[in-house]
Amino acid sequence: MEVLRCGYLPFASYDSFSSDHRMLWVEIDNASIVGQYPQYPSMPSADKVRSNDPRLRDRYNQRIIEAFEDEEVQLQVEALASLMD
Repeated sequence: MEVLRCGYLPFASYDSFSSDHRMLWVEIDNASIVGQYPQYPSMPSADKVRSNDPRLRDRYNQRIIEAFEDEEVQLQVEALASLMD
């Protein structure tokens, strides 16, 4: 494990909490912990829907509804709502 920087803050500093303890901090290189640098998530490209064509809007909306039904999104929403009661 490769420690890049570390240190501690003074007692009751504005960066820590009011206590008689000191806050410690350590910055560790990711590659030394997991063996490689983490990959940055790639953003999916957005579908380009021409909103001025009602046929394309309807087809897109139908595909979204079918995907929601396949993943049972409505049941999941209802289950989460029941947990909030």
